[in-house]
Amino acid sequence: MIHALITLTVCFAIALLDLPFWMCAFPAVWYMGREYTQAEYRWIDEYGDGKRENMPWYAPLTPAAWTVKGMLDWILPSLVSVSAMMLMKVFGTNAA
Repeated sequence: MIHALITLTVCFAIALLDLPFWMCAFPAVWYMGREYTQAEYRWIDEYGDGKRENMPWYAPLTPAAWTVKGMLDWILPSLVSVSAMMLMKVFGTNAA
């Protein structure tokens, strides 16, 4: 939940500073990468005997590597980011 609020704050700052609206995607992409990395570590701890070399390339994409909180920590910021970009586009803010 805090990630969505941080994303909303960053998008608000982007609108106030009159920066391009697509910059609202940056926090969401940051959290996607962060959660993907955490899924890697969860998989390594659970199935890889604590060693990265035991992890196949697709391991972080398996459902076993994800938690509900991990999913929400990137889905909610993504929804906030897309919603903010749509609002900025509709209301003419940062039309670049």
